[in-house]
Amino acid sequence: MDIVKEFDMKSYEKLIVFIRHGESIGNVCATQDEKVKLGIKNEDYPLTERGREQARQTGEYIRKRFPHFSTYMTSRLERAKETLSIIDPNFTEDFSGHTNSLLNERDSGIWREYTKADISMRFPGEVERDRAEHIFLHRPIRGESLADVYGRIDLFYKLLRSMLEGEEPHSVLICGHGRWKTVHDLYSEIIPFNEFMKFNYDSNPFPDCENCSVHIWKYNVHTYNFTILEQNIVVWK
Repeated sequence: MDIVKEFDMKSYEKLIVFIRHGESIGNVCATQDEKVKLGIKNEDYPLTERGREQARQTGEYIRKRFPHFSTYMTSRLERAKETLSIIDPNFTEDFSGHTNSLLNERDSGIWREYTKADISMRFPGEVERDRAEHIFLHRPIRGESLADVYGRIDLFYKLLRSMLEGEEPHSVLICGHGRWKTVHDLYSEIIPFNEFMKFNYDSNPFPDCENCSVHIWKYNVHTYNFTILEQNIVVWK
């Protein structure tokens, strides 16, 4: 596919294709307590077999539509790296040059280490503070707020601009996470701040970002503006 013709790309515009990771063992847990009881670190969650099939079907779609990307990037979390390796089986390079912690999912701190009962006992008042504060501002002990993730996204695009300078039309494939993408929608002004603050993240933790969903943006490295081309393409259903 000629991305220049299909998306009317200028030399200062870059095509970004973001894919959320496939279903992981953490995604099938009904509660945070269940995730803790898995006995596996959050960063080490593998995909389920369903998640691998999601990635395989998404990979077929991506390879047919985008035969080549200038740059591949993924978070350091296993579920994102595994998804990328399935989406593009030819991607055999050392992941160390393509992973970046700026793409990591929000770090929930002690909530990924302890059950709610353990937190109530070990950290008095923390459960109540978690319930009272909005997730955008709430920073759990040893963790991050969504405001911290927002700051990471800003740093990521500063890095990306330095990587993609030049006249050649660049295309970037990013494999990442749902909460990161939701904050990205705020950062890129896809979602207004007042709407973002109204989201009920308990009932709908990842608005418009299913496992292995595909999102296509055009990014202007001069004005730093985003143009949404396509959102939440889910090919495995």
